[in-house]
Amino acid sequence: MSKKEIITDLYNLLQYHEILGIKEYPDREGLQDFLAYQAEAPATIPSPPPQAVSRPPKAREYRPVTPIATVVKEPAPTKTEGTDLKKLCANCGLQTRQQAFVAGKGGKQVRLLVVGGWRIDGNETLRSAVFGAEEDLMLARMFAAMKLPAANVFVTNLVKCALRVGDRPEAADIDSCLRLLHRQIELLQPEMVCVMGTLAARKVLGKPHSLSHLRGKFYQIELLKGQTIPVLATYHPSYLLKNDEMKRPTWEDLQKVATRLLGKKRIGG
Repeated sequence: MSKKEIITDLYNLLQYHEILGIKEYPDREGLQDFLAYQAEAPATIPSPPPQAVSRPPKAREYRPVTPIATVVKEPAPTKTEGTDLKKLCANCGLQTRQQAFVAGKGGKQVRLLVVGGWRIDGNETLRSAVFGAEEDLMLARMFAAMKLPAANVFVTNLVKCALRVGDRPEAADIDSCLRLLHRQIELLQPEMVCVMGTLAARKVLGKPHSLSHLRGKFYQIELLKGQTIPVLATYHPSYLLKNDEMKRPTWEDLQKVATRLLGKKRIGG
């Protein structure tokens, strides 16, 4: 393995640990020995001549590392974030039960469209959130680790109406929302769609299988006007917040997105 490959693998691992929330490593004897190790200079290399004026070396300045989430800038709103898309929404049973209409959030030059299920509005739900406060933060970290600019990502839900805790959309409501999502895809014209969660995966792909069966593979879906677009399914951030062990397979799925979208064999490569 070459030095470049080792560095690339190490970078990928650190980015994965960042998504997991690992910020510190245990202090072990082997790690201390590695950090304290200094190679002896070869005997053939002469010692440098003494300097006339000896000055102590300048102390190295250490600056705190900025958390990855704070450097993800909020993208400018697009025309599909506001009332324009809402006007295209057909009246359904959710109109009288919705807490808010959430068209989504993202940049103007969309390359990747991320689709979840629907936003659940609790007592502490931010009005600007698409999936939820913690879920949106996790997404931002994932995109930053993928080196995918926020301006190239748009995040939305299959069901645009935010619902109360315990409320669920009916099958007819979801079918109406799916037609609206297809219209949104045509407006945004992304290069790829990533669906997160069982509901979004099944409805967008039109397949009844479990998410564990659907995830990690690319499918082609046909839109209202006959265009096709590649779609990859993976787990939803709300699921990852409760199941840490599923973050690695999700990360592997996102590496496939990066490979196809950014032309990279591995993230960070």
